[in-house]
Amino acid sequence: MFLLTKVKTALFQPDKFFEGIKQETSIKPAFAYYAILYAFSMLLAMLTVSPLLFVLTSMFPAGYVIVFVIALYVIGLLSSFFVAGVIHLCIRLLGGKGTYTQTYQVYAYSMTPLFVFSVIYSLSTFVSGIGSGLAVIFLLMILMMFLSIVSLGYTLISLVKGTKILHGIETLKAIIAYVVAAVLFIIIYVLITSLLVALSYMWLQGTMMEATKNTDDAINQATMMRQGIDITTAYQCGSDICFEIKAASTNTLPIDPSGAQYWVHDTLEEISLWDGGISGGSCTAIIGLVPGQRCYGKILNLECIKDSELKVSLASGYESSKVITGCNSTDIF
Repeated sequence: MFLLTKVKTALFQPDKFFEGIKQETSIKPAFAYYAILYAFSMLLAMLTVSPLLFVLTSMFPAGYVIVFVIALYVIGLLSSFFVAGVIHLCIRLLGGKGTYTQTYQVYAYSMTPLFVFSVIYSLSTFVSGIGSGLAVIFLLMILMMFLSIVSLGYTLISLVKGTKILHGIETLKAIIAYVVAAVLFIIIYVLITSLLVALSYMWLQGTMMEATKNTDDAINQATMMRQGIDITTAYQCGSDICFEIKAASTNTLPIDPSGAQYWVHDTLEEISLWDGGISGGSCTAIIGLVPGQRCYGKILNLECIKDSELKVSLASGYESSKVITGCNSTDIF
């Protein structure tokens, strides 16, 4: 009941209300008043966006939506201190004698018309959405536009009257203080918006660059996986295994045979420098084997058995294998 009396007095008798507020020395009553009205108007506003909330709860866990709504409420409460701080600075620059607590009181209590209007707007929107005709909805929209203008004007009047009474300055100076505050809020809004846009652009650009890099890497990887080799010959040469590798003529990129793995009997083997006996290139020395080019290698001190295979695995994942010829042993040594 006390809250309703306070709302009624602040709404219809602002001069009397702010004279009585002089007795409040703490910021707590004003903050509690603002917090209660803000919460009530926010809860009713949620009625008008209930379809949106239904969509959000279907997309995200209900707990996330509740946390998001609570976060908005807390941010709204905290921002009231910042808004009051900017207003207080402007009032003091124009000769105001009151404290920050009194400025916050003026701001918090002067929001009463806007809170009341938001309640009326939310209720009317909810009722019209239940089943009213188009004509009724249209008339309600016109009424809401009119009430929004009236409530905004009445809020400004309440701000000026409260500032005059609690800060002891003239009406013109109070009006100028709020004009300057409005300009500062616009500048702050533009700066914050510009910063957010710049950060969003940088994040989006970084994301796009990362996506482009990942795409290019995937394309390069796919291209590298198509670069093949053929083991043209693999044979027992004395106590060693000799082989020749040829880059596929259909390749579009050079391949690196020096980074390949060489397997015999499912065992990873090391190859030695060998020119193939014809002064050719060794597979351990050539970094870029162009399409059609050959290289040579030798695995020392290894004898093969019947059906033994040499398998070469490139770093890209491409593999080629060939049966080793000339094997004259029946056991692996």
